[in-house]
Amino acid sequence: MTCTPSLKFQEDISAYRDEIRKLQQRLSQNPQDAEALRDLGAIYFQTGRYAQAKTLLTQSAKLNAGDAKTLLYLGLSLEFDNRPELALQVYQKYPQLPRSRFRKLMEGRYLWLTREMVRREMQRVVNNPLEAKSPDPAVLAVFPLIYQGKDRRYAALGRGIAEMLLTDLGQIPRLKLVERVRLSALLEELERAQQPYTDPATAPRPGRLLGAGQIIGGAFNVLNKRQVQMNLSYWNIAREMRPAFSLERRESLQELFRMEKEVALEIVGRLGIELTPEIREKILRIPTRNLQAFLAYCRGLVAEDEGRFGEAAEAFREAASLDPNFQQARQRSEEMETLSQAGGKPEEAKVAVRQNDPVFRKVTPEPTDLIGERLENLGNHLDANFIPGEDTRKPTEESLPT
Repeated sequence: MTCTPSLKFQEDISAYRDEIRKLQQRLSQNPQDAEALRDLGAIYFQTGRYAQAKTLLTQSAKLNAGDAKTLLYLGLSLEFDNRPELALQVYQKYPQLPRSRFRKLMEGRYLWLTREMVRREMQRVVNNPLEAKSPDPAVLAVFPLIYQGKDRRYAALGRGIAEMLLTDLGQIPRLKLVERVRLSALLEELERAQQPYTDPATAPRPGRLLGAGQIIGGAFNVLNKRQVQMNLSYWNIAREMRPAFSLERRESLQELFRMEKEVALEIVGRLGIELTPEIREKILRIPTRNLQAFLAYCRGLVAEDEGRFGEAAEAFREAASLDPNFQQARQRSEEMETLSQAGGKPEEAKVAVRQNDPVFRKVTPEPTDLIGERLENLGNHLDANFIPGEDTRKPTEESLPT
């Protein structure tokens, strides 16, 4: 992302006098010119005229619903109008669009805004636990394993082991699993509220906040002889607040992946679930046997959970380079790269979009002594001719193209 001073950058509309005039001429000749509406809306957006930008971009999107640049700017305008739900509806169209730099930025905004809305939900729940849903007996949450050792090289393994369990149990149709993003957001908010999750025995409380009726949590350690010790507990908090069963394993660190598969299958057996041969085969698949690649992947998960998407992408790329067959690492690196390019607060996204838009790369600001009052009058004139008054429109109804 760009450095902090860039976030204070505000385009001066005076720099776009000629561009605005050309676009207005095109619209006077053809009011249905979707490209002119889009580019004029982009200029208004980058110069802080968000309501006017939204109006123009909405018109453009109705005329050309398959243009990623239009939808990206429309979504950002909705974000600046504090309408994240509507912005998300716009961004979620990105898979239907042709690949382009603006489609990629749309995807990044979709990923970031989805996470941000989950974070806000978890913040409300932590601040007011009464807002939490009642535990659903069918929902299972898998918590990161807490590291109890001193060698910090292995601390991130707890995230990776939990993700492997989550992936394996996710192969079973009857289980409804809490998404890792939601769980991570809750743990972050608990940390901010000075209620950190540091003891596996306390897992039922955050589990209840997530609305999960079943919980898996525990701890692990890497011992001096490079052995990994794992202790897991399973709660069915929809029935009782003490663990229904616990598991303990100790194996060579090199056998970590096999041990995790054995633990996953034992949990399934303890839950009384019968597996088809196809599902058992999926659970037994090991994404990588390269321990160093997996450690890099785990570091990527930690960085991702902490919102350091650029560092996460780098860690996942390292994992994929150590094991070229580690598909999850490659996919995760691409996702984090997308997030790092377009993620962050709307003000940061605004700068990122501007840097990718040729309209703003080709314009050189004019000296301010050439502008003066007649430019302001031009802006007012343009508004009068082409921007419907706010009192005559219904932005909520018209924000999204049909």
